[in-house]
Amino acid sequence: MKKVLIIFGILQLLCVSCKEKKAADSQTSEMKTEENTQVATSNDNVLCNINGAPWSYTEASGVLVDDKNRGIRVLTLTFTKYLNPGKEHLSLSFDEATKELFEASVQIKQPGKDGQRIHAIYLYNERTAKSNPKGSISGQVTLDHDVASGTAQLQNLHIQYEGSLLANEKDTEITVTDLSFNNIAFSDVKKEMEAIFKNSK
Repeated sequence: MKKVLIIFGILQLLCVSCKEKKAADSQTSEMKTEENTQVATSNDNVLCNINGAPWSYTEASGVLVDDKNRGIRVLTLTFTKYLNPGKEHLSLSFDEATKELFEASVQIKQPGKDGQRIHAIYLYNERTAKSNPKGSISGQVTLDHDVASGTAQLQNLHIQYEGSLLANEKDTEITVTDLSFNNIAFSDVKKEMEAIFKNSK
């Protein structure tokens, strides 16, 4: 019975880790359209400005995981804005050791040529930097037990897919300024797994 509980706990933690990582994954290729009538939910918190316009989030979450490919521990924070209908995301990935931002993903609704709202994806990391020489990101995070605070700035992030569908050419690139967050709770997958094994003994 204990073995079953251990396996179940590990699977739950891995599912959470994968879900958060996918929010900023460079393999994302989804493009959606929705009716051009969207309303943000109440109780949103202002996070930053995107192309000069305030952007707020409804909820935030974070996860700290081991990245074996890079040989580092990565903290990914995801800010979600619920709309009616749909939602938007902004994700930031930091190196736990250096506390520096190395990847950012923004998924927001933009006006399309056909009057619909396009789910536009903007991504910056080591791979996309090669095709986006004007782009740049910077940011730092501080960790206090299981909460994170920090700042970031994203310059000239280029849309990843089907920018030709946008109604406004200027929306093919976005700049995120004045990004600041405080006391965002995150889970440490490694510690939680260790706790599960310890409690099972």
